[in-house]
Amino acid sequence: MYQKIKIITLLAFITLFGVSAMAQDVIVLKNGDEIKSLVQEIGIEYVKYKKFDNQTGPTYNVAITQIFMIKYANGTRDVFNQVVKPSEQKAEQTNNNNDNSLAGKRMFLSSDGRNAYFENSDYIITSKAEIGKFFMENCFPAFDQYKTGTRLRDSGNNCLAAGIPLAVLSVGLWFLPYSIFYAPIITGGFTGLWIGGAINLVRGNKMIKDAFDTYNIRCASSKNYSSRLELGLTGNGIGVLITF
Repeated sequence: MYQKIKIITLLAFITLFGVSAMAQDVIVLKNGDEIKSLVQEIGIEYVKYKKFDNQTGPTYNVAITQIFMIKYANGTRDVFNQVVKPSEQKAEQTNNNNDNSLAGKRMFLSSDGRNAYFENSDYIITSKAEIGKFFMENCFPAFDQYKTGTRLRDSGNNCLAAGIPLAVLSVGLWFLPYSIFYAPIITGGFTGLWIGGAINLVRGNKMIKDAFDTYNIRCASSKNYSSRLELGLTGNGIGVLITF
Protein backbone atom coordinates (compact mmCIF):
# COMPACT_ATOMS: atom_id res chain seq x y z
CA MET A 1 0.00 0.00 0.00
CA TYR A 2 2.80 2.39 0.93
CA GLN A 3 4.59 1.59 -2.32
CA LYS A 4 1.39 2.33 -4.27
CA ILE A 5 1.05 5.75 -2.60
CA LYS A 6 4.67 6.55 -3.40
CA ILE A 7 4.19 5.71 -7.10
CA ILE A 8 0.97 7.75 -7.37
CA THR A 9 2.62 10.69 -5.61
CA LEU A 10 5.60 10.50 -7.95
CA LEU A 11 3.38 10.43 -11.04
CA ALA A 12 1.36 13.38 -9.73
CA PHE A 13 4.55 15.33 -9.09
CA ILE A 14 5.85 14.57 -12.59
CA THR A 15 2.52 15.62 -14.10
CA LEU A 16 2.33 18.88 -12.17
CA PHE A 17 5.96 19.65 -12.90
CA GLY A 18 5.44 19.00 -16.60
CA VAL A 19 2.38 21.26 -16.74
CA SER A 20 4.04 24.08 -14.81
CA ALA A 21 7.20 23.89 -16.92
CA MET A 22 5.19 24.15 -20.13
CA ALA A 23 2.89 26.89 -18.87
CA GLN A 24 5.50 29.64 -18.76
CA ASP A 25 6.50 32.18 -21.39
CA VAL A 26 10.15 33.24 -21.59
CA ILE A 27 11.06 36.79 -22.59
CA VAL A 28 14.60 36.81 -23.95
CA LEU A 29 16.22 40.24 -23.77
CA LYS A 30 18.87 41.51 -26.16
CA ASN A 31 21.42 41.48 -23.33
CA GLY A 32 20.91 37.73 -22.90
CA ASP A 33 18.74 37.84 -19.76
CA GLU A 34 15.63 35.67 -19.66
CA ILE A 35 12.40 36.53 -17.82
CA LYS A 36 10.16 33.60 -16.92
CA SER A 37 6.70 35.07 -17.19
CA LEU A 38 3.10 34.97 -18.30
CA VAL A 39 2.75 37.47 -21.14
CA GLN A 40 -0.41 39.55 -20.75
CA GLU A 41 -0.30 41.91 -23.72
CA ILE A 42 1.98 42.83 -26.61
CA GLY A 43 1.62 46.48 -27.52
CA ILE A 44 3.37 48.68 -30.03
CA GLU A 45 6.07 49.85 -27.62
CA TYR A 46 5.79 47.64 -24.52
CA VAL A 47 5.10 44.05 -23.50
CA LYS A 48 3.08 43.57 -20.32
CA TYR A 49 3.74 40.46 -18.24
CA LYS A 50 3.47 38.90 -14.81
CA LYS A 51 6.34 37.06 -13.18
CA PHE A 52 5.82 33.32 -13.50
CA ASP A 53 6.59 32.71 -9.82
CA ASN A 54 4.20 35.49 -8.74
CA GLN A 55 1.24 35.27 -11.10
CA THR A 56 -1.08 37.16 -8.75
CA GLY A 57 1.43 39.96 -8.31
CA PRO A 58 1.88 43.23 -10.19
CA THR A 59 2.01 43.57 -13.96
CA TYR A 60 5.38 44.65 -15.36
CA ASN A 61 6.30 46.43 -18.59
CA VAL A 62 9.37 45.87 -20.75
CA ALA A 63 10.15 47.93 -23.84
CA ILE A 64 9.99 46.02 -27.11
CA THR A 65 13.28 47.64 -28.10
CA GLN A 66 14.93 45.65 -25.28
CA ILE A 67 13.41 42.30 -26.34
CA PHE A 68 15.07 39.88 -28.72
CA MET A 69 12.47 37.12 -28.60
CA ILE A 70 9.49 35.73 -26.68
CA LYS A 71 9.24 31.94 -26.39
CA TYR A 72 5.65 31.04 -25.58
CA ALA A 73 4.46 28.11 -23.50
CA ASN A 74 2.89 26.48 -26.56
CA GLY A 75 6.26 26.27 -28.34
CA THR A 76 5.76 29.22 -30.71
CA ARG A 77 7.91 32.32 -30.62
CA ASP A 78 7.99 35.95 -31.74
CA VAL A 79 11.29 37.57 -32.72
CA PHE A 80 11.49 41.33 -32.18
CA ASN A 81 14.95 42.16 -33.49
CA GLN A 82 13.41 43.76 -36.58
CA VAL A 83 10.68 45.74 -34.83
CA VAL A 84 10.83 49.49 -35.48
CA LYS A 85 9.35 52.43 -33.62
CA PRO A 86 5.92 53.66 -34.77
CA SER A 87 7.43 56.82 -36.29
CA GLU A 88 9.97 54.75 -38.24
CA GLN A 89 7.23 52.32 -39.19
CA LYS A 90 5.12 55.14 -40.65
CA ALA A 91 8.11 56.42 -42.60
CA GLU A 92 8.78 52.93 -43.95
CA GLN A 93 5.17 52.61 -45.07
CA THR A 94 5.47 55.93 -46.89
CA ASN A 95 8.64 54.81 -48.67
CA ASN A 96 7.25 51.43 -49.66
CA ASN A 97 3.83 52.51 -50.90
CA ASN A 98 3.11 54.98 -53.66
CA ASP A 99 -0.18 56.04 -52.06
CA ASN A 100 1.46 56.44 -48.63
CA SER A 101 -0.97 53.94 -47.15
CA LEU A 102 -1.38 50.22 -46.69
CA ALA A 103 -5.16 50.54 -46.49
CA GLY A 104 -6.75 49.22 -49.66
CA LYS A 105 -3.91 46.90 -50.58
CA ARG A 106 -4.61 43.19 -50.44
CA MET A 107 -2.86 41.43 -47.57
CA PHE A 108 -1.61 37.84 -47.48
CA LEU A 109 -0.38 35.47 -44.79
CA SER A 110 3.21 34.25 -45.08
CA SER A 111 3.86 30.53 -45.61
CA ASP A 112 4.93 30.05 -41.97
CA GLY A 113 1.76 31.74 -40.71
CA ARG A 114 3.64 34.33 -38.64
CA ASN A 115 3.87 37.42 -40.85
CA ALA A 116 1.64 39.35 -43.23
CA TYR A 117 2.69 41.09 -46.42
CA PHE A 118 0.93 43.38 -48.90
CA GLU A 119 0.66 43.33 -52.67
CA ASN A 120 2.94 45.77 -54.48
CA SER A 121 4.75 46.58 -51.24
CA ASP A 122 7.89 45.50 -49.41
CA TYR A 123 6.34 46.21 -46.02
CA ILE A 124 5.82 43.21 -43.70
CA ILE A 125 3.91 43.03 -40.42
CA THR A 126 5.93 40.79 -38.12
CA SER A 127 3.66 40.18 -35.10
CA LYS A 128 0.12 38.92 -34.58
CA ALA A 129 -0.64 41.94 -32.38
CA GLU A 130 0.08 44.31 -35.28
CA ILE A 131 -1.89 42.15 -37.72
CA GLY A 132 -4.86 42.26 -35.37
CA LYS A 133 -4.48 46.03 -34.96
CA PHE A 134 -4.45 46.53 -38.73
CA PHE A 135 -7.62 44.44 -39.14
CA MET A 136 -9.32 46.30 -36.30
CA GLU A 137 -8.60 49.68 -37.89
CA ASN A 138 -9.39 48.70 -41.48
CA CYS A 139 -11.84 45.77 -41.49
CA PHE A 140 -13.69 44.80 -38.33
CA PRO A 141 -15.27 41.58 -39.75
CA ALA A 142 -11.76 40.35 -40.55
CA PHE A 143 -10.57 41.43 -37.09
CA ASP A 144 -13.33 39.41 -35.43
CA GLN A 145 -12.34 36.30 -37.41
CA TYR A 146 -8.64 36.83 -36.76
CA LYS A 147 -9.15 37.36 -33.02
CA THR A 148 -11.24 34.20 -32.70
CA GLY A 149 -8.83 32.24 -34.91
CA THR A 150 -5.76 33.20 -32.89
CA ARG A 151 -7.51 32.26 -29.66
CA LEU A 152 -8.46 28.86 -31.06
CA ARG A 153 -4.95 28.32 -32.41
CA ASP A 154 -3.28 29.29 -29.14
CA SER A 155 -5.61 27.14 -27.05
CA GLY A 156 -5.07 24.26 -29.48
CA ASN A 157 -1.31 24.56 -29.17
CA ASN A 158 -1.57 24.65 -25.38
CA CYS A 159 -3.80 21.57 -25.27
CA LEU A 160 -1.46 19.69 -27.60
CA ALA A 161 1.60 20.71 -25.59
CA ALA A 162 0.03 19.52 -22.34
CA GLY A 163 -2.18 16.67 -23.52
CA ILE A 164 0.36 14.55 -25.41
CA PRO A 165 3.01 14.25 -22.65
CA LEU A 166 0.33 13.82 -19.97
CA ALA A 167 -1.30 11.03 -21.97
CA VAL A 168 2.08 9.33 -22.30
CA LEU A 169 2.84 9.74 -18.59
CA SER A 170 -0.57 8.35 -17.64
CA VAL A 171 0.35 5.01 -19.23
CA GLY A 172 2.33 4.34 -16.05
CA LEU A 173 -0.94 4.21 -14.14
CA TRP A 174 -1.89 1.03 -15.98
CA PHE A 175 0.79 -0.90 -14.07
CA LEU A 176 -0.65 -0.02 -10.67
CA PRO A 177 -3.08 -2.26 -8.77
CA TYR A 178 -6.75 -1.87 -9.70
CA SER A 179 -5.74 0.40 -12.60
CA ILE A 180 -8.63 -0.91 -14.68
CA PHE A 181 -10.96 1.25 -12.58
CA TYR A 182 -9.23 4.60 -13.09
CA ALA A 183 -6.42 4.40 -15.65
CA PRO A 184 -8.72 4.32 -18.72
CA ILE A 185 -10.55 7.42 -17.51
CA ILE A 186 -7.35 9.39 -16.85
CA THR A 187 -5.63 8.31 -20.06
CA GLY A 188 -8.83 8.93 -22.03
CA GLY A 189 -9.16 12.41 -20.55
CA PHE A 190 -5.61 13.39 -21.48
CA THR A 191 -6.03 11.86 -24.93
CA GLY A 192 -9.23 13.83 -25.42
CA LEU A 193 -7.33 16.95 -24.35
CA TRP A 194 -4.77 16.73 -27.13
CA ILE A 195 -7.31 15.57 -29.72
CA GLY A 196 -9.46 18.58 -28.88
CA GLY A 197 -6.35 20.74 -29.11
CA ALA A 198 -5.61 19.41 -32.58
CA ILE A 199 -9.17 20.20 -33.69
CA ASN A 200 -8.95 23.74 -32.30
CA LEU A 201 -5.58 24.22 -33.98
CA VAL A 202 -7.00 23.28 -37.38
CA ARG A 203 -10.10 25.44 -36.84
CA GLY A 204 -8.01 28.38 -35.68
CA ASN A 205 -5.63 28.24 -38.64
CA LYS A 206 -8.58 28.08 -41.05
CA MET A 207 -10.29 31.04 -39.39
CA ILE A 208 -7.09 33.08 -39.59
CA LYS A 209 -6.85 32.37 -43.31
CA ASP A 210 -10.53 33.25 -43.68
CA ALA A 211 -9.83 36.60 -42.01
CA PHE A 212 -7.37 37.49 -44.78
CA ASP A 213 -9.91 36.41 -47.41
CA THR A 214 -12.58 38.54 -45.73
CA TYR A 215 -10.30 41.56 -45.72
CA ASN A 216 -9.28 41.12 -49.36
CA ILE A 217 -12.84 40.56 -50.60
CA ARG A 218 -14.81 42.98 -48.45
CA CYS A 219 -12.40 45.70 -47.40
CA ALA A 220 -9.46 45.95 -49.81
CA SER A 221 -9.97 48.60 -52.48
CA SER A 222 -10.90 47.25 -55.88
CA LYS A 223 -8.79 49.94 -57.54
CA ASN A 224 -5.66 47.97 -56.67
CA TYR A 225 -6.55 45.00 -58.80
CA SER A 226 -8.76 44.23 -61.74
CA SER A 227 -10.82 41.27 -62.83
CA ARG A 228 -10.91 39.53 -66.17
CA LEU A 229 -13.07 36.92 -67.86
CA GLU A 230 -11.42 34.09 -69.77
CA LEU A 231 -12.81 31.18 -71.79
CA GLY A 232 -10.68 28.06 -72.07
CA LEU A 233 -10.21 24.37 -71.45
CA THR A 234 -10.47 22.88 -67.97
CA GLY A 235 -10.09 19.35 -66.67
CA ASN A 236 -13.79 18.76 -67.28
CA GLY A 237 -14.04 20.44 -70.67
CA ILE A 238 -14.64 24.04 -71.73
CA GLY A 239 -15.11 26.46 -68.88
CA VAL A 240 -15.18 30.10 -67.86
CA LEU A 241 -12.45 31.50 -65.61
CA ILE A 242 -12.96 34.71 -63.69
CA THR A 243 -9.71 36.09 -62.29
CA PHE A 244 -9.65 38.79 -59.60
